[in-house]
Amino acid sequence: MEKKYNSLDIAVSKAIEEWLTKVHKVLISQKPPDDPVQAIWGMLSHVDKTGVELQHEAKQIRVNKATRDRNVPERTFF
Repeated sequence: MEKKYNSLDIAVSKAIEEWLTKVHKVLISQKPPDDPVQAIWGMLSHVDKTGVELQHEAKQIRVNKATRDRNVPERTFF
């Protein structure tokens, strides 16, 4: 059985194809950093928290997002 494409299918297909073309051009034009670890350190140099503090903060954000839509009051675990 042959599938018939309607105008919406064709439009979505073309939009995705154009987006992928643009993304591909951007990705191949980027040069990876010589030292990725040093690049990450540089991006985080302004952060005044330790790695453990950042992990706790990330955990709190995930818990709050997970419970936000369930009518559960926000809690602080640390």
